[in-house]
Amino acid sequence: MKLDQEICCWEKIKQGDQRSFTELFDGYWEDLFQYAYRTLKNREDAQEVVQELFVYLWNKRENLPEVQAVSAYLFVALKNRLLNHFAKKKMSLTVINEAEQIAAANSAADILHTKDAEKVLRSKVAQLPEKMQQVYSMYHFEELNIDEIANYTGNSPQTIRNQLNVASKKMKASLSKADDIIIWAGIIFTLFKKN
Repeated sequence: MKLDQEICCWEKIKQGDQRSFTELFDGYWEDLFQYAYRTLKNREDAQEVVQELFVYLWNKRENLPEVQAVSAYLFVALKNRLLNHFAKKKMSLTVINEAEQIAAANSAADILHTKDAEKVLRSKVAQLPEKMQQVYSMYHFEELNIDEIANYTGNSPQTIRNQLNVASKKMKASLSKADDIIIWAGIIFTLFKKN
C-alpha cells in the first residue's frame, strides 16, 4: 500500500469506514503476523496478538492518532503489544533461553531430573481445584489451545484464560517453595517446552 493510500485509508477508518478497515487488515495482516511469529515463535500467540491489535484499532477508531506512516504506526503498536504479551506471561527471553540451554545440555541424568520435575509439576497440578486442574493440564500437557479447551469444556475462551491465569499464579506460588534447583530448572523447562 502506498503512503498516500495508507493515510487516506487511515482517515476513512477514523470515520468508521469498514471497507477501509478491511483493506488495511488485508494489506498488513500477513506482515504483522510474520513479525509477531518471528518474535514469539508460537503461531497461535502471534495470531492472537495481531488479532487483538486490529480489534483495538477498530474499537478505538474514532480516537486514532494522526500518523505520517500507517505501517510504522502498526509495527510500533505491535511491538508494544508483544512486550505486553511477554509481561503478561511473566516470562522473559532470558528465562526462555536459559531453559533452552538447560535442555540442550541434557545428559542422561538431566533427563531423569526432567522426568522428576514433571512428576513434581503434575503433583502440584493435582493440588489445584478440579476445573483449574483440567484446564491447566489440557493447556500445558495436552497442548490444546484456548479455543479448543473452551469448546471441550463448554466455557468461554475468556473463562479459560481466567482459569489459566489463576492456576498459573497458584502454580508459581507452589513451585517457588521447591528447594532442589535441578528439579526447579526441569520444571521451568517442562513449562516452557509446552508453550
